[in-house]
Amino acid sequence: MANERLLVMLREIGVEVKRTVQRPASYIFLASLVFLGYQVYLLQNSFSALYSIALTATSRWQATGSVWNLMWLTSESSGEVGLLLRFAGACFFAATAWVLFRKQQLSVSIVRKAVLPEAAYFLLYLPFVVYLLVRPSSSATGFEAGLSYALQMVLVSPSLFMLYRKLRKFEQGNKEVFKWFAIAVCSYIFALWVKGFLFALYAVGIDFSTPTLTIGSVNSVATLLLAGFGSLAICLPVIRGKREYFSWRWVGAVLFCVGAYFVVFDLVSMVNDVYLNWVGLTEWWAASFIVPGVALVARGKLT
Repeated sequence: MANERLLVMLREIGVEVKRTVQRPASYIFLASLVFLGYQVYLLQNSFSALYSIALTATSRWQATGSVWNLMWLTSESSGEVGLLLRFAGACFFAATAWVLFRKQQLSVSIVRKAVLPEAAYFLLYLPFVVYLLVRPSSSATGFEAGLSYALQMVLVSPSLFMLYRKLRKFEQGNKEVFKWFAIAVCSYIFALWVKGFLFALYAVGIDFSTPTLTIGSVNSVATLLLAGFGSLAICLPVIRGKREYFSWRWVGAVLFCVGAYFVVFDLVSMVNDVYLNWVGLTEWWAASFIVPGVALVARGKLT
């Protein structure tokens, strides 16, 4: 009888563990589908846009002889390659989330295939950086945009490439995967803040003249920055090798902040034309992170 009760208890624990993993995994799968949809949205008109840019750039080059027109075309072509790579990465991200949801397993081989295209995507910002920062121009907007691309590239690509390398040896017990995963998470969130903050400076503006614009400005300055420092607080013990796990409740809080930035930006764009004009160039897919964020915070027993 005692053995039977023990078996029943173990089965109940197993069911609860499965539910504990499966429910957050379902939210992650949802976020991966939104990311995939975002990439489809970007790609659907990108080829025609690149063709139009090619015609404009070559005609200007023939008329003026300026090589910067060809550099512009090169940077846009590089961006198109990056979009295709990121679309492939989004497909692998969705596949990773699906396996996690259905089998409660993390497929390291698929994760690697998702990480590499994302690292390459940011590295392909380099022609944009050269074009925007080096070309003769009196535009502060071009410099700020170039600085944004440069900082995002420096923050994200090296950490993701290192994570990709460490994942190759993860099955042999390489514990440095946890360290580089934590570094990549922090770097990625701070890259999102850099993009959002500088985007506010050169595109939508920092404006406190109305309540709506005040909300948008505070959001641009503080929300992702708070998420970045929150990720540091969570990840530093892992980076320093003091532990190999995260507090999932605090991970949820960080994901909530990341998602909240994009939700607020989208809401402001509904009532402000300037925000509306630029909302398509934000990483609006990341608004979906608010869902797993709320789920993980609510399930506070996960540590």
